[in-house]
Amino acid sequence: MAHHHGGDMGIGSRNDNIQKVILTPHPLFMLFPLQYLAGGLPMISASIAHTKTAASCRIGRRLCEAPKQGIYETPVQACTARTKQVTRAAQYKERRYDVAFAPSNVDNLASNSTTLPGIGYHIAHYLNSPDLMFLQEIQDNSGPMDDGVVAANVTLEMLVAAIKDVGGVSYNYLDIDPINDQDGGQPGGNIRVAYLYNPAVLNLKNPNPGSSLHANEVLPGPSLKYNPGRIDPTNPAWQDSRKPLAAQWETVRDKSTLFTVVVHFTSKGGSSSIEGDPRPPVNLGVDQRTAQANVTGTFVAQILAQDPQAAVIVAGDFNEDTFVEPLEMFTAVSGLVDLDDAAGIAPTERYTYVFDMSCEELDHIFVSPKIAGTPGGRPDLKHMHVNTWVTYADQRSDHDPSVASLNIC
Repeated sequence: MAHHHGGDMGIGSRNDNIQKVILTPHPLFMLFPLQYLAGGLPMISASIAHTKTAASCRIGRRLCEAPKQGIYETPVQACTARTKQVTRAAQYKERRYDVAFAPSNVDNLASNSTTLPGIGYHIAHYLNSPDLMFLQEIQDNSGPMDDGVVAANVTLEMLVAAIKDVGGVSYNYLDIDPINDQDGGQPGGNIRVAYLYNPAVLNLKNPNPGSSLHANEVLPGPSLKYNPGRIDPTNPAWQDSRKPLAAQWETVRDKSTLFTVVVHFTSKGGSSSIEGDPRPPVNLGVDQRTAQANVTGTFVAQILAQDPQAAVIVAGDFNEDTFVEPLEMFTAVSGLVDLDDAAGIAPTERYTYVFDMSCEELDHIFVSPKIAGTPGGRPDLKHMHVNTWVTYADQRSDHDPSVASLNIC
């Protein structure tokens, strides 16, 4: 079992954890299974507390919501996930903030992915069609077929249509095609970061898109040389990895300006479990992520150097915990604030990914000091556990999305 610190089992700088708690029935179930399932004998009642979700699940005469896993192995998280997500999404129906936005790793999404309709449903209903989506792992139009195709317009248009078909808003999209086979990920897929945005709420300010190799710059104003544009795409820090995409937006309602960067740092592939045999755990790619954090943070710092009151959001899959060197460097260099802290998110809710049964937070949102605590409008943030709380068969991605709202003026 995990080391237990301070009343919770959350992963952090001083503690590690195993989060997928397994419930087993009373030993007599093995002798009299039919009588138990028929209700002739009371089944064991069990609950957990101080987990990432502080959830409890009573095992009665049902198999929770994960019957495929059987009574022997029932993840506690599966029991109440769907009802909780619907409740959480409901609050976004009433606009109380300037901008609602959501980062989401959509797990090698291609135009023919079987998960595409489900991801569209998640965005429309669980996230309630936020104004701005920060997407990672959008594949090119031919998916993992390594045929030289790099454009992803069909993939993004299919996602936009899937969202609209289930009652979501009609989005526009932004991306910049990578150089073929240069950004890592599934071979041939040419994954990239992208934005979806609701043009009724915000639009690019002075659009001027860059190319795969154009390096964006912060100009006086501040403004961007390319909008949208990639950050230092030829820097060795981005070898076989996704390049961040920076953009400058203007709200329709009051012409407020917002700067954003969507990121997908290099993979932790090949790393060991936090509870595995290697001590300390192996964290592959950490040096490259540290370099990526420095490049991205330096770009953001240039915006704030010109305007300390600028509204800036950096979000996406950082592939790292906040207490590890890459993100410690990023916050120090950029001057941004972790939105988990600004929104007062409990440590037990700070997770978006499960690796080897351990709940981790690899996906993050960082914001500029001005919008971290706008008077009368503290940011609102929810990590929507629509993928970590369900069976593998029901997952639409291996990451949870998050959704946030804040004021930028």
